[in-house]
Amino acid sequence: MKRIYFILLIVAVTIVVMGVWLWWNRPQHSDMAEYVPLNCLAFAEIESIPTLLETLGSNEHWNEVFPGLKKATSPANRAIREFAARTGIGPSEIVVLGRAQVAVALFGVETQDMEQTLTIKPHVAVIIDTHSWEFRTKVVVEKLVGDFAVRTYRNPEIRRYVSDGATWTEWIANDNERRIITAVVDNKAVIGNDASAVKACLAIRSNADSNMSKSEDLVRARSGSVKPDTLAFGFVTPAGTSKLISIMARSYSPGLSGQPAAQSAAASLLPAISDRLTGSLSWTARTAENRIEDVYLFRFSRELDRSGDNLFTIPDKSDFAFGQFVPQDANSFSSYSLQNPVNAWRGLKLAVNARLDTTSSIFVSRLMEMILEPYGISTPEKFLQYVDRNLATVRFADDDSASLAIVKVADELHLHELVVTGLGARPLIRKDGDVTLFSSSKDDRSAAFVEGYLLLGPESQIKRCLDARKAGATLVNKPGFLRFVESHSGERENAVSISREPGPLGLRGASDSGTRSENPGEQANLDSALQTGAYSESRTTLSINGFVRKSSSNYGLFGRLASEFTGFPR
Repeated sequence: MKRIYFILLIVAVTIVVMGVWLWWNRPQHSDMAEYVPLNCLAFAEIESIPTLLETLGSNEHWNEVFPGLKKATSPANRAIREFAARTGIGPSEIVVLGRAQVAVALFGVETQDMEQTLTIKPHVAVIIDTHSWEFRTKVVVEKLVGDFAVRTYRNPEIRRYVSDGATWTEWIANDNERRIITAVVDNKAVIGNDASAVKACLAIRSNADSNMSKSEDLVRARSGSVKPDTLAFGFVTPAGTSKLISIMARSYSPGLSGQPAAQSAAASLLPAISDRLTGSLSWTARTAENRIEDVYLFRFSRELDRSGDNLFTIPDKSDFAFGQFVPQDANSFSSYSLQNPVNAWRGLKLAVNARLDTTSSIFVSRLMEMILEPYGISTPEKFLQYVDRNLATVRFADDDSASLAIVKVADELHLHELVVTGLGARPLIRKDGDVTLFSSSKDDRSAAFVEGYLLLGPESQIKRCLDARKAGATLVNKPGFLRFVESHSGERENAVSISREPGPLGLRGASDSGTRSENPGEQANLDSALQTGAYSESRTTLSINGFVRKSSSNYGLFGRLASEFTGFPR
């Protein structure tokens, strides 16, 4: 009898010890913003690697490009991964990846002009909380990062050392310029391409008051954007947004004007202007109807109380009649809906100028006046007075020239005079059936009035639209487009864009992997893409204080990032 009691006691103690051990060893949620310095330019986080992989693995498009996802997210593998994550028992790689939380921090962007090409090098650190023992963290991080470094650098030099209380490993490319650095301390791993970025993340341990969790802008963005089904969250600080705009200004300023003085002014003034204008930018990713939905929220630097002005009022009903001019072989189209286009234009100028000084305001106003110059329109506000509330643009994949604009006419007499005058002296006039085509004699700008609509753009594109309309080869009355129109009948947004997704099933770079779409003809035209789902869609809503853009596609921003890494495991 005593022996039975002794055995029961042993069993009870064992159960209690195991329970205590499992409770103590359970993964606990971390606020990844606490591991990132407050002075970084941008921050992103993934709360759960397994949740992200399982979500992508349930998407048929991701499975076709990355077949390994389906196997990794099978019920058997999921059960093993969940057991390992909960108990800490199992192979190190499964335990670590099952428990890991990931954050990414951008510390700077290095730019260099090389023969009219702007080279951009971001300084980035990836922070991983493995919620595991340090020895597991070292083994898994060195294996995964090392394999990637070998695939990328072929035969890198490897250096290992201890510094700042962490175990460091560097993989250095043969050019001695590119490198990947890891530092592991306790259950944290920091991976970066710049030693200073890695050190900054390690140093935050001794300076808890200066981490990203103290940012009021970040806290506000998180509270308004992050939901239970959010896969990832990103945040760009006002300084980071300004930096990105400055880089864009350097990249695009040569195209702003043919005058070197104007180019120089744009390159020097735009960074200062962006500092005054830009606020934060946040991003969230989730799944909706087996597609990836990315939501971007941009805020201007200062709130303006003009909610009663109705500057960006959306019409009660969207008008997609422009589809009669969009050829089925078009690559994309965008539709813009504004109850009063002139008020919207003035509201946009107000949103910008109210946040700038006089000199900057004058410069930005001039830049805004140049927006429609590719179409021969030098006075946008006057142009918008003569058009209806719906505008559209069309782009072709095989034509790199400017996009084609389709405008519903409100005042044809005055609009005709404005447009023809904008084409310059003695424009060329040609008849195309019952349509009169006006073309500039100096450059590739043309215009055509067709049954209450105005087409503006390169002559070849206008003819392409007119020929497709005659042949019945436009989107109007086609199944995919009709479904699109029906789905948007109750939607209210200022802009909606549809684009065929490039590459096999939409993922750029997938063609290099040997993966091919089984039905390449599915993307032969835009209507087919609308029917099969091989398209991306974005919806934008404007306000005086910023905008919200919702993008839905088969791959989302994750797909764009994955395609950048040729060594991404498939």
